[in-house]
Amino acid sequence: MATIGQKVTETMHTIKAWLYPNHLKDVKGKFVAKAEAEALLGIEEVSADSISRGDVTGNYNDMLRYVNGFMDQAIHQLLDGFSINFGYFSIHPSISGTYDSVNEPFDKEKHQFRLSFRTRDRLRKLIDETVAVSIQGIANVQGFVDQIFDVVTKLIDEILTPGHDIHVTGSKIKIAGTGADIGFFFINTLGDRFKAAEININTPGMLSIRVPDNLAPGLYTIEIVTQYVAGSAKLLKEARVISYPVQLRVKS
Repeated sequence: MATIGQKVTETMHTIKAWLYPNHLKDVKGKFVAKAEAEALLGIEEVSADSISRGDVTGNYNDMLRYVNGFMDQAIHQLLDGFSINFGYFSIHPSISGTYDSVNEPFDKEKHQFRLSFRTRDRLRKLIDETVAVSIQGIANVQGFVDQIFDVVTKLIDEILTPGHDIHVTGSKIKIAGTGADIGFFFINTLGDRFKAAEININTPGMLSIRVPDNLAPGLYTIEIVTQYVAGSAKLLKEARVISYPVQLRVKS
């Protein structure tokens, strides 16, 4: 990552990816590719990089103020129902869920206000012309989570609904073993861990987990701690940890 004052030039973007076993029954092929996760950048880092490249001239603090002001106004317009075209992509309000009659009101338990992301021609052209994917090989993993599906909202990798199930799909994620450290955990931004008490489906490729009724509003990641060994009745001597870094929200 560049710092202010460091000039950067590049002609090609390379995305590193690793191959994982394909557990999708309806999709042919032995492996699926997953991009190697890089650092999550914020407005501060992107602004510093823009100035370092020479793409933007002026004061760094002024740039932060202008960009944050623009983003605040864009969000204000989105929440008023407008779609926003950012040039490279656009964001559009949408409503999910079904209605049984014309008089049925919007119900947050049944319906969901969402913002959808669409790539535009300018970005698609850049992807086609400048992005290369470099397969690094087969990932050396003891298991991985592919996605988390919230049964109530039908959203993937976004929401946790207390008192209801989530479906966790992946590979080698079956929970096996004994001890307080074994299980499925919800971890908040302070690092506090909350263990799931109810596991309704427990297989190597899928877990159905009831989100604790009293899980407080906020952001959470999940962690699976297990002694499961694929294809064996024996347990690992030491538990392995499968983390999923995507933040999931419990709404207030």
